[in-house]
Amino acid sequence: MAYTLPPPHAPITLLETPSLISGLGTTGLRTWEAALALSEWLLQQQQQRDSPRGRRVLELGAGTGLVSLVAARCGAESVRATDADDGVCIALRENAARNGLGDRVCVEQRRWAGPREVPEHVDLVLGADVVSFFLSRWGTGEEAGGGGLMRGG
Repeated sequence: MAYTLPPPHAPITLLETPSLISGLGTTGLRTWEAALALSEWLLQQQQQRDSPRGRRVLELGAGTGLVSLVAARCGAESVRATDADDGVCIALRENAARNGLGDRVCVEQRRWAGPREVPEHVDLVLGADVVSFFLSRWGTGEEAGGGGLMRGG
């Protein structure tokens, strides 16, 4: 799947398998709407204070890596893309390499539901579809005081 970014950015091409659910029951092998929305927001922030430019970025639940790759294309100094599933991480590394960003996007298998040791030197933390894990484990969000507007993947 190819995603066109506004000039001067090159498009991003991703290996996606929308119909496959990986080993841990993850849906990280396809790009979901929240990742598209967060990527669009990052592109709009390029001249703003919240821009990833020059920052060290950490993405939680990176999936296909679209958000991480967009952050790198927008000038992030470095990006650490994390996901819990080994198969998703393999595909994510391939996506970073196929877009020429393997040197700036480091992929790390990490399950954030366990011990949370945030890497040093992180300036910006991003997460698009990370709520689906919490919803599947703890309910719809209404039990936690949320409005129930969150959508699981």
